[in-house]
Amino acid sequence: MKLGISGAHGTGKSTLLSALKKEPFFKDFFFVEEVARRLIKETGSLKDADSNRLVSFQRRVLRRQVEEENKSPRFVSDRTVIDVLSYYEWYILYGKIQKTQTETWSTMIRFIEDRFESSPYDIVFYLPIEFDLEADGVRWTDRESQRTYDSILRGWLNYYSDHYKFFTVSGSLEQRVEQVLNYVLDFCDQKGKGKNGQL
Repeated sequence: MKLGISGAHGTGKSTLLSALKKEPFFKDFFFVEEVARRLIKETGSLKDADSNRLVSFQRRVLRRQVEEENKSPRFVSDRTVIDVLSYYEWYILYGKIQKTQTETWSTMIRFIEDRFESSPYDIVFYLPIEFDLEADGVRWTDRESQRTYDSILRGWLNYYSDHYKFFTVSGSLEQRVEQVLNYVLDFCDQKGKGKNGQL
């Protein structure tokens, strides 16, 4: 079972991932921590990065995301390949990546679509904007950019939704965990999977 948690920055994805680690159902799952955040720690802040560096960074994030997801047939991931695609479009919209660099954009889309054909997610959980943004030294903290990214992301999640089940989870952390578990257990019942997510 392959599960992705998707949403704009500051919507509680990492917090939800940490909570799911404690649930008995997920004891045998591999958890993919946010790839972009780990790469930023390795390569440094992107605040003043030029277009070429951002393009290179997004390529690395996409490759690493897939590498991490390939480590186990059962995983829960903080972000998905769709998030990577959405951030690339967000960078273009804000003029951080030049529109002339469309070859990378087209290649990324083809790569992601091939990925969906060969190894799609079973469920993608979308987290809407519900909380105030908190500065952590990595994420952007202005609400406008968050909403813009959220709009782009929702568009792509809906566009590719034929490849996976797509659910919105909201409310408190406890409510979100309960919703995720309910959706996953319903999915297992429908697919004839066991209580550990295996066929």
